[in-house]
Amino acid sequence: MKNSSATYEEWFEALAEEGIVLAPLLDKPELFDWLHVVYNAFWDLDASRPVLQGPGPIPYSEVTCWLTEQGFEGDAREMIRRLLTETDRAYLESIIERRDKTPANKT
Repeated sequence: MKNSSATYEEWFEALAEEGIVLAPLLDKPELFDWLHVVYNAFWDLDASRPVLQGPGPIPYSEVTCWLTEQGFEGDAREMIRRLLTETDRAYLESIIERRDKTPANKT
């Protein structure tokens, strides 16, 4: 694909038009529209996490700043914050699991 600013979805669609279908995308789950907010927030904030001996959680201050910038208030703000925090926790747990399964980290 020549346009580097294209989204992944556009890139995958272009591949499909050329007859190239990536197998994992055949079972791609559908997200509720409101979950896209959490998904986008997670990746927007991913770069703000501290990295010492491994990635740490996205700082609470970064999450609240993002929510303020996006104009979220009240119950919606709290729901998105909680979902984002839980998504981040699950992500970090998956990193630890993968790290612990690598031969170099087994004791």
